Amino acid sequence: MGVTTFDELHDLRDEWLDRYGPLPAPAQGLLELGELRLVCIEHGVNSVVVLPARVGIRTKPVVKVAPLDLSFSQQMRVRRTLGSRAYDEGTKELRVEVSNEGATPHALLELLATLVAVAEEANA
Repeated sequence: MGVTTFDELHDLRDEWLDRYGPLPAPAQGLLELGELRLVCIEHGVNSVVVLPARVGIRTKPVVKVAPLDLSFSQQMRVRRTLGSRAYDEGTKELRVEVSNEGATPHALLELLATLVAVAEEANA
């Protein structure tokens, strides 16, 4: 059985803390990954891919988020904020180059929060 709500995720975190005490980094990362999954589901995103940095190909990891259905004004805002090639309207895919630290579940959560804020600003 998987975690399907934020309440279930928080209950799981509380149970682990109660049973095992302070959580090691891998357990904390697993909880953050669960939170990222729930946020993606909430916003209709079903694919988050991190392409690692590779010598001779790209110097930084690239995060691909899809589908992300943005209006024209939202697309323009994203392109101004993240670069002209950040969003592909045809595939509804966002591509963002990040630092190595930017490819962690916590950093990806922050990136999605930024994108949601950008989208909401464009709708205002």
